[in-house]
Amino acid sequence: MDNYIIKTDGTIVECNPADKHGFTLREMQKAVGGYIQQVGRYQNKSIWADEEGLLKELPLNEKASRLFFRPIVGDVLVCLDNLVK
Repeated sequence: MDNYIIKTDGTIVECNPADKHGFTLREMQKAVGGYIQQVGRYQNKSIWADEEGLLKELPLNEKASRLFFRPIVGDVLVCLDNLVK
């Protein structure tokens, strides 16, 4: 699974762009529940979260925080770099 959402409850859900060529801004915002912000990179993947997550007091995403070695709140989209338009 190359593209997925890590939910705050620890579940991982596959997530692919509708047109197979890349995620639109709207798709990425829907995946994280708000305005997006890149919070990291891992190999050839980008990690995206809600940029207002702390202001919204979203819960800590423990699984994403452990995987990416930093505190991250809210749902997280992990996707291949070449699929970000």
